[in-house]
Amino acid sequence: MSMTRIFSLIVWASTLAIAQDAAQPAGQAPPPAAPQKEQSVGTLRGIFGKKAKPVLHPEEDAKRKAEIQSQIDALPKQGTPMLDEAGKQILDPDARPMFNPPPKPLRDKYGEPRLDEHGKLLLQTKDNLGYDEHGKKLKPIKQKEPKKVPVTIEQGTLTVDGWTGKARLNYDIADLKYLYIYAPGIGNTVISGAPFDGAIEQKNAFDGKTLTVSVSEHTLQLASEKPLLHQKHPASAYVRVDREYTMNSRFPVMGYGTLRRPPYAWPGAKAVSTNAPDLPKEVKPTLAVPKPAIPGTNPPAGNKPGGPGK
Repeated sequence: MSMTRIFSLIVWASTLAIAQDAAQPAGQAPPPAAPQKEQSVGTLRGIFGKKAKPVLHPEEDAKRKAEIQSQIDALPKQGTPMLDEAGKQILDPDARPMFNPPPKPLRDKYGEPRLDEHGKLLLQTKDNLGYDEHGKKLKPIKQKEPKKVPVTIEQGTLTVDGWTGKARLNYDIADLKYLYIYAPGIGNTVISGAPFDGAIEQKNAFDGKTLTVSVSEHTLQLASEKPLLHQKHPASAYVRVDREYTMNSRFPVMGYGTLRRPPYAWPGAKAVSTNAPDLPKEVKPTLAVPKPAIPGTNPPAGNKPGGPGK
């Protein structure tokens, strides 16, 4: 470029600057130049909406991760046993011990385990689950309380194939899980108002003041002076028979509990009496009078009346 051309550009720029200054009102300072933002942690925070993760030296970061991992590996793999108010081990419906969830590290929004001021690993609590390994917020799962099934048995009578096995039964069950009816020769019949593994539905088994279930060729019935369920319409019963279960009793036994497999939690865990109950006269069976033997003939083979299982 020639010197003449360069000189012309300089003159033009000077003239333009003088014209801009003349157009600006007197006494007004030129607007300050906008500060140039630096590419810093603040800039990254504005872009991503999160506080930037601190960057450590590779060797320090590796050492820190190794220490944290050693604390995680030392955590128990199984939670503590679940105990009831009396300090007794709680069992699930299949009679297996129940445990609390195993401890897990409390993580921050970057998915990293959190430590206290002493470098000790912080653990999740039921109200503070922190974040998962991918930085997603964890929220406690609200479990809906299942609907309770209250059952009332007042002056009840238990019959097996029409024979009275128990009378004057009185139970006030706040929430029925499983009802047990044991009969010699049949086993333990487990009855519930809700489906469970191995159970067969018997429709309209709960019908007003009676509960009637069929077990193979046998009929078990529980009758009460008041409706059993706190509802007007009939309801299904779900029935499973444990034929291998035996009790030290020659007579039917009824109870209820939270287990559907042995050992069944009978109320009070009392020993079963082997004596027949004192039944009222109106429910006692009437025995047939044996016929006299005819002289010169063999006496007829009479069948002794017996209860269930005999």
